[in-house]
Amino acid sequence: VDRSLLRFQAKHRCFQPFVLVCKHWKKLDDHPCQISSFFVELLCMHIMRRSDASSIPALFREFLQWFADGNDAVKNPNPYHQGHIRLSERVARRTCDHAQQTMRKLHAYLRPGNAYSCPACGLHRFLDAAGAIQHLESGRCSHCRGAEHARQSIYRGVVSAGGQSFLNKMLIDRHSDWEADPSAHLYACPHCERTY
Repeated sequence: VDRSLLRFQAKHRCFQPFVLVCKHWKKLDDHPCQISSFFVELLCMHIMRRSDASSIPALFREFLQWFADGNDAVKNPNPYHQGHIRLSERVARRTCDHAQQTMRKLHAYLRPGNAYSCPACGLHRFLDAAGAIQHLESGRCSHCRGAEHARQSIYRGVVSAGGQSFLNKMLIDRHSDWEADPSAHLYACPHCERTY
């Protein structure tokens, strides 16, 4: 059995980090679960075999979902003891609760489709580019604290990225005026000239 786990680990680079994340998760429970490390390893191997996911967050989401769905048994690869390795009812119930709590707590980080990152801090938890920019503009970004500081950083980023066609033509000549006026519309649509 150990050889099959080692062979699987050799073929799949993210198996070991995935297992370590899952083992760490089980230790974070307020009421420690009695799930063996062997069970976690077998479950991780099972999830990786049936999943198309290749990132650790996506695999971890599937791991949590497996427990949240009420599953409690994984196939035993030992040829002498075929069948399933099953958690006790109490442990399965406690693990299901812990998985559901974790999924609620980390929803924004584990939901499918998190394809965009903040351009400043690199936080990878946004469904689209607009969400990443909203995070930056809000002033809550760890690399760009404060809404006004964020506004200036975004403006400089647009200028340095060659987005001059999106800048409000009225403000280009008076560069320092927009810094004093927080309500200034810094951008303009190049097609309809609407400012925002």
